[in-house]
Amino acid sequence: DKEAARPLSAVFRVEGNGVVSKVPTLATSTKQDIMIETLSAENASAHEALHCLHMLRSDASAGLSTAEASLRRQYHGYNEFEVTEQEPLWKKYTEQ
Repeated sequence: DKEAARPLSAVFRVEGNGVVSKVPTLATSTKQDIMIETLSAENASAHEALHCLHMLRSDASAGLSTAEASLRRQYHGYNEFEVTEQEPLWKKYTEQ
């Protein structure tokens, strides 16, 4: 539904031991835990690029460290999507 409210961003916590939680629990946080904000494309487009980099705890020239990328991959998963093979147009035409 295009009219439904969508979150502009989300915050998640990555604990020092690699456990990922969407709800921060301050009672058990350690110095190794990090909080990372994720931005929707809609919200990111409303800000300057450097501001987005700062909010996402990244660096324009260095990017993410290997450890940081690994922690974020635990939360978001790999940057992959499924591609399904579409039915050829000629086949659709002959089935009509």
